[in-house]
This record gives sequence, C-alpha cells and structure tokens, in this order.
Amino acid sequence: MRADEFIAGRKKAGLIPFYTDSDGQVLMLFMVPSNPAYGGTQPQIAKGGVDEGESVQIAAIREAQEELGMAKKNLRNIRQVLTTVIEDNYIMSLFIAEVKNPNKVGKTDFETGKRYWLTIHEFEKYGRDDQVRLVQHAHQFMRSAQRSAPVERGQVS
Repeated sequence: MRADEFIAGRKKAGLIPFYTDSDGQVLMLFMVPSNPAYGGTQPQIAKGGVDEGESVQIAAIREAQEELGMAKKNLRNIRQVLTTVIEDNYIMSLFIAEVKNPNKVGKTDFETGKRYWLTIHEFEKYGRDDQVRLVQHAHQFMRSAQRSAPVERGQVS
C-alpha cells in the first residue's frame, strides 16, 4: 500500500462554531478534553474520525454536537475552509459555522471537560500549538462572514 492510500483511509473532520460580539470580535468555541489522554490540556478544535459511509461535513457536525454540545439547528452557513494532511498521519477537513445563539449549547460527551469562547488572540496564546495555523486560516473566513447579535462571552457551562 502506498503512503497516500494509507492516509486517504484515515480521515478526520472538525468544526469551529463562531459568532461576532458587539465589539466586532470573532469568538470561536473550543473544547478542553476531560482527560489529557484525549488530546491534551489546552483548548482545541472539536474533531474526530469520519465513520464508514459518512461525509466529512456530517462527521464535523457530529463532532461539534458530541464535543461542544452544538446542535446542527443552532448552526448556519456551514462551510469547509481547509483539507490538509496532518503530520503524514491523516487527512483533516475543517469546517466553520456561524452560531445562531451562542448561549444555546447542550450537553457534551465524556471526552469534553470544558468549553470556551475564545478570540483568535486568546487561541494563539492558550490553544493547542499544533492547531494554531489551522485556526488562523479558518479565522480569515470568519471575519468576512455575516455578523450575529451581540452576546456576552466566557466559559460555557
């Protein structure tokens, strides 16, 4: 099996929900794993494997529901902003989606410890180092997106 065939069989998908606050700042929702074995101790993109027969977009939406408590009905303008090979290990498809109501988030699965709304600068400072470039790339697309209603931000309970 060639290396590119191996990688093609290992797909992951992630989604970054976002909104724009009353100050014009783009805020993005990230998760911190409940256990460092699930991906460390820093805020990170909600992402996971693509199931057999599942599209990358459906997988990204499912991961946002499981890890962030973000229901599909609370998302709009879902779009893919990147597909890249991560460390010659898997193909990552990254999506962004505007959030209709940032205060309306549900329960998460056992993998999620905390959730935070962060600006790009906060993610650059506190987020997973290996995801900073991905988030910076996605952020470029968010800045041009439609603005949502102003909302206070912080940790999501």
